[in-house]
This record gives sequence, C-alpha cells and structure tokens, in this order.
Amino acid sequence: MNSLSRCLASIRYQVFFISVGLIFGLYALTASPAITLNDAGDLILAAQTLGVAHSPGYPLFTLLGYGFSKVLWFLDPAHQINIMTALFGAVGCSLLAVIAFEITTNKVLSILAALMLAFSSMTWYLSVTTEVYTLNLVFTAALWLLSLQNHRAFSVRRFYGFCFLVGLGLSNSYPLLILSSVGLVFLVPFKHLTVKRMALGSLLLAAGLLPYVYFFIQSQRLSELRYVFIDISTPDKIIEYILRKPYVVADQKASFLAEKIRVLGAMVLFFGKEFMLFSPVVVFGIYHAFKNRSNLRWPLVISLIASSLVLAMMLGITPDRGAVLQFAEYLLPALAFLTLFGIMGLQALLVSFPKFGTQGMALVYLFGLGSQIVHANGKANQWNNHQVENWGLTLLNSLPPQSNLVFCGDEALPLEFLQTVKGIRPDIVPYSSYWGGTRSYLYITGPDVVKSIESDLTIEGLLASSNAATYITNCPRVYMEQGYTLKLKGLTYQILSEKVPEQKGLELTPETLRSTLDSILLGPAQENHWMSLLRLSSAKMILAHGVQLGIIEDLGPHLKHYALDQNKSFLAALASELAFASRFDIAMNLYHAVGFENMDEVDSGDAAVLCRLLLIQNDISQAQKICLIPEQKSRVCNADSKYNLGRAFWIDKAKSLEYLKSAKACNPNAAVIIQALEEREALP
Repeated sequence: MNSLSRCLASIRYQVFFISVGLIFGLYALTASPAITLNDAGDLILAAQTLGVAHSPGYPLFTLLGYGFSKVLWFLDPAHQINIMTALFGAVGCSLLAVIAFEITTNKVLSILAALMLAFSSMTWYLSVTTEVYTLNLVFTAALWLLSLQNHRAFSVRRFYGFCFLVGLGLSNSYPLLILSSVGLVFLVPFKHLTVKRMALGSLLLAAGLLPYVYFFIQSQRLSELRYVFIDISTPDKIIEYILRKPYVVADQKASFLAEKIRVLGAMVLFFGKEFMLFSPVVVFGIYHAFKNRSNLRWPLVISLIASSLVLAMMLGITPDRGAVLQFAEYLLPALAFLTLFGIMGLQALLVSFPKFGTQGMALVYLFGLGSQIVHANGKANQWNNHQVENWGLTLLNSLPPQSNLVFCGDEALPLEFLQTVKGIRPDIVPYSSYWGGTRSYLYITGPDVVKSIESDLTIEGLLASSNAATYITNCPRVYMEQGYTLKLKGLTYQILSEKVPEQKGLELTPETLRSTLDSILLGPAQENHWMSLLRLSSAKMILAHGVQLGIIEDLGPHLKHYALDQNKSFLAALASELAFASRFDIAMNLYHAVGFENMDEVDSGDAAVLCRLLLIQNDISQAQKICLIPEQKSRVCNADSKYNLGRAFWIDKAKSLEYLKSAKACNPNAAVIIQALEEREALP
C-alpha cells in the first residue's frame, strides 16, 4: 500500500512539474515586456513602491510583487510583475492537472487538462499581463485539491494546510475565492473535525489573513508612500476599503429576468469560444458526470454557477458585448471547473470508443489544443506589446512643463506608473476625478491623497488656484456640459481659462501622425476590451487633431488603412470629436456614412451630438427622430442625450421641461442644462 502511495505521489509530481515547465515556458515567452491596461498600472505601482492598490487592496499580491521585483531586478519594472503572474498562471493550471489526476488517474489526460485551461485566451491573457486572478487560481486549485484528497483519505496536516491557505487566499481576491469554493461544502470531512482541530484550524486561517495588517501599518506612514490609491488614514476607512465599499455605487444592475437569461447566453458563448473544439467534450463531460453519479458533479456545478452566473448577477452585468468582456476576467475559476468536466468527458470517450485507438485520440487532442492556440494567440500573446507605453509616452511628452493632468478613468493607472516608477515627466501633476464620486471633484493619488480628499478640490478650484495649463484625458463632454471651453491637443484636451493662454499641444507631421497611429492601433491584443477602448479613443483624437491642424485633408485613406471605415461606432465617435472641433461639414459626412437609421447601434452620446448638429442646422423633424434613439435604447443617465431631447421638443413646453429636468438630474452641475431649463421655464 505504501508502495502504491509513493508511486501515485511520484506521478502527481511528474504531472505538476511537466505542466509547469510547458506552460510557464509559453507564458514567459509571451508575457508583455511593458505596462498594459486593466488594473496593471495600479497593481504594479503598489508592488513596486509598497503602496496601496485599489479596493480591496490585494495585500498578498502587493507583498509578493515587491519580492519578485527584487529577484528580477534586471527586467523592466512592469515585466517583473508580468513574469510573476505568468508563474502564478502556470502553477494554477498545473495544480488543476493534479486534480485531474485525482479524478482520472491518467497522466496524459491530467497534463492535457492543464494545457486546456492554459490555452484558453482569458487564462493566457491574464497570465501574461498583471492581474490578481492567476494568484486566485492558485489558491482555488490548491483548496480543491486538498479537499478532494481529504475527502478520500483524511489527513490532519492537509486540513490545517487547507485552513491556512483559505486565509492566504482571502488576502488576495476574497469575493471570487469564496464563490469558487462554495461547492467544497460537499467535501468537508465533518466526521473528522473535533473541537480542538477546528479551533487550531481557525487560528491558522486567521494567520493566513495577516497580510491585511499591511494596510494598518502603511496607514501610519501615508506621507512617506509614493503611491496610495485612496484614503486609508483611519481604521474605519481601512475596513470600508477592504469590504469594497467604493465599488458599491459603481455596479450596474441587470434587473430584468430576460436580461439575466441573455447574460447566461453570452457567458455560454464566451465559454464555447474559450474551449473551441473541446466544447462538445466539456458538455459530454457534464452529461457523463450526472449519468454516472460522480461525487464531484454537484460540488463542481454549484461552484461553476456561483463563480459565473451568481457573480454576474451580483455585479449587475448587462448582456451587451462590452459588459460581458469586462466581466470575463472574473470567469477564470469557472473555466477551471469546465476544464475538469472536459477531462471527465475525454476519459469517458476513451472508455466508450476503445477501438478509436491511441493515435486517433491523440489527433483529437492535437486538433483541440490547436484550435485553442489559434483562437487565443492573437488576443493573449503580449510578447511585443508596447502600445500602452507608447501612448503614455506620447501623451505625457506632449504637455508643457508643470501642467495639471486630470484623469477620467483607468487610463490614469499606466500613466501614473510611467511617472512614479519610470520617472517620465514627474513634473506633470496628476489629478483623478474617477473615484471622487462626481466628475467635478478631484484628488491626488499618492502621499497627498488624504489632504486632497479633505480639501474638496474641484476643477473650478484648480483653475482658479493654478497658473499652469490644465488638461483632461478622455471625457470632454462632462466638462463641456459644465460650461468649460475645451480644445483638443492631440491625446488630451486643454481646459481654457483666463489665467492661462492656450498651449500648442501635440506636434504632428504626416510622418509622426502615421507612426503615432501605428504605435496605437497595430500590435497584439487588438480584441481585448480595454485595449480596444484605448486604441479607438486615442485614434479618434489623433485623427481629429490631424484634421484640426490641416495635416489630414481626406480621412478616407486613413480609415481604410486601419480597417476603421466600416466601424460604425468609431465613425460616429470621430464625427462627434470633429463636431466639438467645429468641423461640422466633415462630421455630418461621417454621420451620413454611419447612416441615420443606424444611430441605435452607436453610443447614445454620439447620437446626441448628431441631434445637436441637426438642431444647429434647424432640421427639427430629423433631430426629433435622432434624439429619441438614445432615449429608447439607453438605460443609464445620459445628460447630453436628454438635454438635446429637451431642445428638440422646444415647441412642446411640457415635454421639453421633462427632458431638461431629467438632464439636470443626470448632471446637476451642468451650466448649459441649467441655462436651457431656465430659458424654457421663462418662455410661454
């Protein structure tokens, strides 16, 4: 018996280390050498400076990242942490291979399980950029492995190890770990749990939570830290921060049953694309597990539902493509559970069709893995991804000395990384309006975060107190609605004021225009959701700036060269940009290229700009049709759309007032809306 146990243990080690070697080799070669999007800038900033990342803070990830940065000192700071997440991804997939061996006792199938998960585009992508989800995969897989082994043969050491790993895992991404571990309740060895063991296990779990002490330590030295995402100056604020209170107001809500069903359909489609030719095998594995009453069927299914559909409902994910793509990174545990069902399905196929032969089955495996690699490579391979860094360098270097730069969203994170960690343009003073609650309220990340939050700084206050030029990144409409005058300066907008004259902005020639567009638009991960947003937003601004400077006389060749000429959303966004630059003729040509009948397919804000252009041209009947489109399709508050609706129905006082009041409710500080509302109320 001991001999058999040693043999099985030896095979487990072989499965694990072969899988780690294969997967880490791939991930290390394809890891991004530079900063990327999502939360990468924030997490790398925290790790490199021993700072404080966004809620819930991920203290374990921060501490491990700091250690890895010292071990891999010879790499670029971003590359260091990307390699760390690559290692976590390889270890997580390899632990899943050991779980597969516990289920199948088949060495080849077990390694195949690791590769199935590793070659899914989302696993691969999250493993070659900086994110916390691969470390979460390590803990999820480790807890499932220990639970499965303890369910079959209880070991006190394994139980204590399980308790400690639960605590450590909760120190990383606790909401996802909890949801992905729900099914483990079926595997708890209750009959072996004495009061003494449970007490010691609780102490070990508490010991695993010790990384959270990091926040209380750092809260006492905030003025010394180079990067702090948000105020953690008191114990109450630290608790709120850990409990993710800043996110409560940010979650959208999918309230209708039909929407929830569509979310499920969107997720099923996502899973199908991730597994490609293996998808039918995964479905067969689920069927086989229930048909043969596998003791893992309910634990896996319940955890699968909790870590996908339940999480989607908690976050209020809507069924549109963008929302599902943003949510997809949370689905890594669900992909792991489906992989285990897939391996069960492959094992069942081997038993059901023995005459198919080893060679035939090997071809199935190769075609399945090949389809995954072909699908995932273009999205996940980041080996030469310098797009975000090129964009950040161009943007920062286009600003005059000592400028103020106001961020509107997550684009702040890679730019602050370039400033704080790489020392690029530290003279630029960054302000964020993203986590301040409203777009007019500002704060400074870093040592001054507490002071800036307490000072109630606003754009108005910044412009009044500063003698430097003030720029914003990508939300001009918000400040235009508040009555500010903005000028496009390439990749930023200058907010004009009486104190500071208009600045020159990004200098473009036909050559630098093309090279800038190439650096932004060409490269890996073009289908990544956040990368797409940055690429298209930046391209829109650069092209509009080129028209503004007279460098571009005909947009057609540029749009065609970058395959943007058939992208209706992009054309509408570019038309809006040109409308704000007072190039109404070119803007209307682009809107005609989109087609007025297709305005329900583009962003409601861009449709609202078309409505405003039609009002300017006194085409009231057409404006009323266009203005109603965002009202029909939009489930969110859109002040620009509702303002234009009010203007379009100016003759109908009651209807006009209704829309203008709803626009004011969307943005109570918008001067242009308040003025229109007062004018409408004064008229008969």
